[in-house]
Amino acid sequence: MNFRASHIIKYILVFFSLLLCVTGCGKGEKEKKKEQPNIILISLDTLRADHLHCYGYDREISPAIDSMAAKGVLFEKVYAQSNWTLPSHVSIFSSLYPSTHGVLEKTSKIPEKTILLPQILKKEGYRTVSFNAGGFVSATFGFDRGFDVYEEIPKSTGNMENICDQAIRWIRENHGEKFFMFLHTYEVHKPYAPPDLYEQNYIPLAEVAFEKLKNILYKILNDESLDFSDYELLIARRVRGELVDFVNKVYDENEAEIKQKFSISKEEYLTKLKSTGKAYLEHIRDIYEYWHEKKEEAIGYKYILEHYDTEIIFTDDQIKRLLNLLEEMELKENTLIILTSDHGEEFFDHRNSGHAIHCYNEVIQVPLIFYYPGHLPEGLRIETNTALIDIPPTILDLLGVQGPEAFEGISLLPAIAGEEGGSRILFSEHLISSRVPGFRPIAVIQDDWKYQCNVEILDIESLKLGDLEKEPRNRGFADKIAPEALYQMKQDPGETENLLEEAAEIVARMRKHAEKHLEKVRGSEVETITLDDELEKQLQDLGYIE
Repeated sequence: MNFRASHIIKYILVFFSLLLCVTGCGKGEKEKKKEQPNIILISLDTLRADHLHCYGYDREISPAIDSMAAKGVLFEKVYAQSNWTLPSHVSIFSSLYPSTHGVLEKTSKIPEKTILLPQILKKEGYRTVSFNAGGFVSATFGFDRGFDVYEEIPKSTGNMENICDQAIRWIRENHGEKFFMFLHTYEVHKPYAPPDLYEQNYIPLAEVAFEKLKNILYKILNDESLDFSDYELLIARRVRGELVDFVNKVYDENEAEIKQKFSISKEEYLTKLKSTGKAYLEHIRDIYEYWHEKKEEAIGYKYILEHYDTEIIFTDDQIKRLLNLLEEMELKENTLIILTSDHGEEFFDHRNSGHAIHCYNEVIQVPLIFYYPGHLPEGLRIETNTALIDIPPTILDLLGVQGPEAFEGISLLPAIAGEEGGSRILFSEHLISSRVPGFRPIAVIQDDWKYQCNVEILDIESLKLGDLEKEPRNRGFADKIAPEALYQMKQDPGETENLLEEAAEIVARMRKHAEKHLEKVRGSEVETITLDDELEKQLQDLGYIE
């Protein structure tokens, strides 16, 4: 018997023992519920899978998460159903595609008839609690539905450490009850701003970059010309979303020197920089190209990545605290932890930054780890294509609970048991009115093939996407950042070779899949909400609102 066959048998045995546990094998309903585990669902917003060591990253910056993967089940090819926070989290909670649940715009509210995972678990006798960072998972959008406790800790008032503080406090006080806990943080989201101690310990470029950037601002104030390296660092600050804060910080820390050198007030200082400093924007495409082609020698690129990775280090340390608590309180073997993200982040892989524009893998491939010691196999890695909408069906299957018929995801327990699944079609959508007028991408994934296009080119008479037809076409830029394309992902994981012309039959089939999938888009049927000043400020801080 070969190694793989023996492991498959092992996993099947574990699977059937797990089924015996959750179904009770004839035990009464009360006893069955007693055996159901606590559940902690952790969403690390904006975490791309390939920046974790357990997913192949060359830096060992995530030891706690890696330990969960080593002792749990890791899914290698997991696709988010959208490339930005709001619709993706609704899909995580509802097991529905955005085109089904209809939460497509920045002011869309989750429809009342959409059944969410915490509502189901509450009926199963779970205490339901969340400590999260608000923003696009705020109760304003309906995410608090089904929760007994829904506490928002936005980045302006706290970070992942504060979120874990609250989670740990709650578990200590309520550990005797069966609970479902949802933890969410924007820690690795822009502006990639780790605590000062972590910046000092893990970002060697921080001090050098600060002094160089200060000198750049002084050059602008002195009407001196900037060179390419100057523009690179300015744009790196802009990519992180904290250039304005930095400009203010330089003045506040160097007020006497600035007044002496330039005889200028803070108001005049800010006006001068605003009126003359915008020239760097003319160089942004050249800088992105430079970062794409020569990452190893680009100080601005390294500066951005150091901050992003340091946020992961900080977040991983907080997860370690949570794991230690479960060990201390002897809850580890009775608690299922699911760790994932709603979307990734592009670092110029395709000459662009951030997310919420296109559907390349660096934006829609996310981590997914199921950690349930003693109940799920250790160190199992599953290669089949998986989706975030599979999380609720898997949880409910594990509990022996029937999920709603409307679910569009599937249970992953058969895959964990080694069963071969059939060819599956998955979608990732960005149906919001984008920063690029008339541009709304969709990706179709089947086996090793991935097709992406702009919804605008599809033939869908019933499509309900607001003012799509009224928007001016801006196909030049749209085609440049995310052209209609077909990729063979096993041979071309970086999505660099467009096979659109070479595989016309596959393109036609995938386009039909996209058209059929989007026929159900609800869009305008969803309630529109008004953002209050506090929530609007949170979204501005995250870069979602100008």
